[in-house]
Amino acid sequence: GPFTLFAPNNDAFKALPEAKLAKLMESPAELKSILLGHVINGTYFLGALLDSPELPALTGGLNKISVNGMNITVNETKVLTREGMI
Repeated sequence: GPFTLFAPNNDAFKALPEAKLAKLMESPAELKSILLGHVINGTYFLGALLDSPELPALTGGLNKISVNGMNITVNETKVLTREGMI
């Protein structure tokens, strides 16, 4: 670490088709890969996100960051934040 984590919440998993969710639960390696794709090496606060529109994930892929006021999206998915955390 340190790391910045863009973690999917329970609703994200509930939105998956039942068969896909079952497959992920049966495949720890695939689930781990998906979750690590949401982890960025380093600490990023709002100001840094404005200056870094693409951040590399631990899996080697890129997370595309968009900030519009207090709305943050990662790969076109809205990030839920807690007031005062950003």
